[in-house]
Amino acid sequence: LLVAAHFGQRGFIALALPVRGAAMVLLFLATLRLFFFARPVALDLATPLGRALLVLTVAINATVAWRQRSPWLVLLALLMGCAAVIAINAGWFTVLAVPGLAAGAALAAHRGGWPAIGLAAIPLAYATYLTWAVGNPFRGGRFHYAVEPAAAPALLLVTMSLFAAGGLLRTQREHEDGATNTAALLNCLLGYSVFLVHTAAAHPASFAALHGTAFVALLGVASLFWLRERSRVSTFFYAMTAYAALSMAIVKMSPVPEVFVWLSLQSVVVVTTAIWFRSRLIVVANFLIYAGIVLGYMAVTKRETGICLGFGLVALTSARILNWQQDRLELKTELMRNAYLLSAFIVFPYALYHLVPVRFVALAWVGLAVGY
Repeated sequence: LLVAAHFGQRGFIALALPVRGAAMVLLFLATLRLFFFARPVALDLATPLGRALLVLTVAINATVAWRQRSPWLVLLALLMGCAAVIAINAGWFTVLAVPGLAAGAALAAHRGGWPAIGLAAIPLAYATYLTWAVGNPFRGGRFHYAVEPAAAPALLLVTMSLFAAGGLLRTQREHEDGATNTAALLNCLLGYSVFLVHTAAAHPASFAALHGTAFVALLGVASLFWLRERSRVSTFFYAMTAYAALSMAIVKMSPVPEVFVWLSLQSVVVVTTAIWFRSRLIVVANFLIYAGIVLGYMAVTKRETGICLGFGLVALTSARILNWQQDRLELKTELMRNAYLLSAFIVFPYALYHLVPVRFVALAWVGLAVGY
């Protein structure tokens, strides 16, 4: 089939591509035939020789696809690469191969000018990792979360960073394009979701440390998008995912209700970084999260201990920062600042109502009004 596609390239160009693709699939299936579908099998896939043969097959297919400069053949080679990782089903091989596939896909998308390859590689890579992490049912494994190797979540963060690098490598940086923004959304949504599920189920002891590391890594990626190309959408996605990772670390380390204090203080950090990123989107999203934290505290806590006073101070501090740096954020109205002031206007009376003896509540509110 490869010979036919080679010699028929000129006369039958419309058929050369599917014939070459069929040859690649046949080579891959013929190699799999050595390890499956017979009793006894010709070779054991758990041996170094068996794994080397399957990896060599994927490498040959990838080389054929790249030499033809065909995005369809490259995508086919990527699919077979993911299938090979699932078939081998070895811990260290999987956690090293998934970042390798991500790097190869990002490089191919950059060199070939095929952003669709980068988009398709994101769900394929994370689906491959998740298949291994839950026991690989395709190899007949029972459902369980893989705990070894312990470095697997860290290498998953490396995979997220490599996919992000694909967006940073593009040559046209004067404006954001839909493919880059979509890739950032998929990378954050799928990558962090798999990271969250695996760390929560298989690595509870190191959950806070892993998510703290994710916060640093993803905020670094957001900073690179901002510094290199003044990206707004991709910066927003990576920054908000970083803040979500920080929130998860805080929730893991702090008991209720103290956790709400740290989450509200995180809100000030988010506003500060939003000013550096010049992102109104982050400011709006942060206020919604702040409001959710306050409402969650009111719903969960049975007795007020003064934490609401901290919420009010956070709101006043955030409003002051926004007023101070409104030109940098290019805020056309004072809506967000007033939203924080309004939340403080509600939170302080609520706290005083629960903290002050009943006969002094009205007097406390009068004092608060004088303070305003």
